[in-house]
Amino acid sequence: MTADQALTRAVQQRLHDLRGPTPAGAVLVARLVESFLTRAPAYLADLDDAVQRSDTDAVVRLAHGLGGVAGNLGAGPLAELCERLETAGPDEFDEIMGSLRLVYAGVHRVFRQMTPFAGESPSERSMIVQAGPEGSPAETR
Repeated sequence: MTADQALTRAVQQRLHDLRGPTPAGAVLVARLVESFLTRAPAYLADLDDAVQRSDTDAVVRLAHGLGGVAGNLGAGPLAELCERLETAGPDEFDEIMGSLRLVYAGVHRVFRQMTPFAGESPSERSMIVQAGPEGSPAETR
């Protein structure tokens, strides 16, 4: 199993657990993933900036925030790298950030593949969520 496959499996399992059996759970998970896809790039840019400035306090705060969200959504490898940043010294920041950028790209790709409306703004879509077969959510445009 490749790293991407393992990540995909972990994310799918976590999102399935969060979703639960109701259509409302599916809507909640879709919103959480969309929020991550929308906000994480700014967090990553701010984290990069803090690393370049060797601003340890900002690195710890931003890494903790990004890692917490990543962990809650099943993106364990990203959460682990964020945790490493939280405890690292400035001399380790660049190396960890290089790995973090690569892992983030994979996480982003997995979330985009799993979310039919990812990356679209609310004005670009009209999503109707209805109960599908056996209570599963069905999303249409």
